[in-house]
Amino acid sequence: MTFFGSNVTIDGTVSGTEPVVVEGTVRGKINLSSDLRIGTAARVEATVHAKNVTVEGKVTGDPARLAEERTKVRDILRSMPPFPALEGPISFGKNGDALKPVYIIEMQDGKWNLIGTHAAGS
Repeated sequence: MTFFGSNVTIDGTVSGTEPVVVEGTVRGKINLSSDLRIGTAARVEATVHAKNVTVEGKVTGDPARLAEERTKVRDILRSMPPFPALEGPISFGKNGDALKPVYIIEMQDGKWNLIGTHAAGS
């Protein structure tokens, strides 16, 4: 396992095959074939690819790739059959849009906070 402590800042690319724990700052790219844990004190301003990612800190991606990445997520969801969820079954229309609204939430200081919403079919 590789550990980047809270006083470590990396500008560039982190890549490898063993698990990585980040408690410091990484700007750029993270490409791992293993697990990544982003600790509570960490700040990651990077595109992230890893086998499993656990986020306890703050992650910011590349704004220029936002539309492309959202399209990829939508296309993967579009290929999935209807499935049960916390608020009942969710299914997708012919255009791939969710037929239920989406709520984006985060846990902060032990409380759930609403970050945004996406209305069904919009």
